[in-house]
Amino acid sequence: MEEEITPSPEYMKGFNEGYLIAKELPVLAGELSETKGDGDRTLGFLDGTKEYTMEKIKGLRPNWLKDKNKSEGKAPTRSYDKEKDI
Repeated sequence: MEEEITPSPEYMKGFNEGYLIAKELPVLAGELSETKGDGDRTLGFLDGTKEYTMEKIKGLRPNWLKDKNKSEGKAPTRSYDKEKDI
């Protein structure tokens, strides 16, 4: 069984800041993401910006790619009405 790891308050603060800045000011978030550092707050910030970016990308996918359980990974099929095509 996997053990849950509780992130530090500094990491959570950085994560939340990164997420919000990526959402509201993406250019600034991109510039700040180039910051070098290994502190908890910096790592949280970087993870927060990545999380927002991934959620945004996921939202841009077609519906049949968003939920594999509904479509089982298959492309939607089209039904054609032969009389309409004539």
